[in-house]
Amino acid sequence: MIAVGEATGALDTMLAKIADFYDDEVDTAVAAMTALLEPFMMVFLGGVA
Repeated sequence: MIAVGEATGALDTMLAKIADFYDDEVDTAVAAMTALLEPFMMVFLGGVA
């Protein structure tokens, strides 16, 4: 994608698109991990209390 941005002269736009894409990927991964971790935390806290 960087090569395409350099070839078209729109490197800054292409880098912004890449950053947005990876930002969305990280948000999705964190949301999935939180959703998987939440039940384990509930069980742990229920067992401790």
